[in-house]
Amino acid sequence: MGALCLALLVLLPGCASVATHRVGPGFSGPTPQRYANSLDSATNGCLRNPAACYAPPGEEAILPWLGRALNALRTAAATLRLLEGAQVQHVEQVLFLCAKDAARALECVRKQMEALFPEHVRDEPLYQKDSATGLWRWVDPRQVAQWLSDGLFHLLRGSLVPDVVIHAAGNPNKVQRIYDLKFPCPAEKFGSWSSYHWGHPHHPRDQRQLYAELGGEEQPVIIHPIYGIQ
Repeated sequence: MGALCLALLVLLPGCASVATHRVGPGFSGPTPQRYANSLDSATNGCLRNPAACYAPPGEEAILPWLGRALNALRTAAATLRLLEGAQVQHVEQVLFLCAKDAARALECVRKQMEALFPEHVRDEPLYQKDSATGLWRWVDPRQVAQWLSDGLFHLLRGSLVPDVVIHAAGNPNKVQRIYDLKFPCPAEKFGSWSSYHWGHPHHPRDQRQLYAELGGEEQPVIIHPIYGIQ
C-alpha cells in the first residue's frame, strides 16, 4: 500500500494549487475549496493509515480520477507479487516428491500447483526472444498450439521451455525461480544440464546458461528424484 500513498503524495502539489487559485468573475461551479476539502478527506486517512488508501464510499464520485488511479496501482501491485520464502520451499518440496514419479512427474506438478499456487507456477512455459528488445517473453500456450496446428514449426526454433517456473502473480514474464527435472541413468548419477548441439541457435551453450537469461532471484536449479535440489 506504500506505493498507493506515494502516488497520492505526487498528486498533492497540483491539487493544492487548485485550492489557492483565485476565483474569477462569473464562476458558477463548485468552489476550489470544495475540491481541496475532498482531496483532504481522501488522502489524509491514507497518509495516516495505509489501509485508508482504499477510497471510502462516496469519494470516488467526488474524485473519479482517484478511484481510477488506485485501481491501476492495485493491479500493478498484484502483478508484481512474488511468493514468500516459505512458499517457494513448499513448491520445491512438491517438485521433489513429484520427481520421484519419473515419467508422470510433470503431470503431478501440474495437478499440485493448480491447487496450491495457480497464479504463480507454470509447467513447461515457452519463451521466445523479442528481436526488437532482446528480451525473452512468454508465449501464450494457445498461440503455440495454433502454430503447431498450422505446421509452423520453424516459429518455435530457439524457444526456451523450462520444466517449471515460479513467477509473479499472473505474470510469467516476471520470473522468480526456474527448475528442470532431470532423470539420469543410472538413477544414482547426478543430473546435468544439456548442452545445445551443433547447428542449434544456442550452440555451444547449455540450458542453465540460457534459462538464466529469463531472470529470477537465483540461478536455475535441477530437481533430482533422489538428491532433490542440485
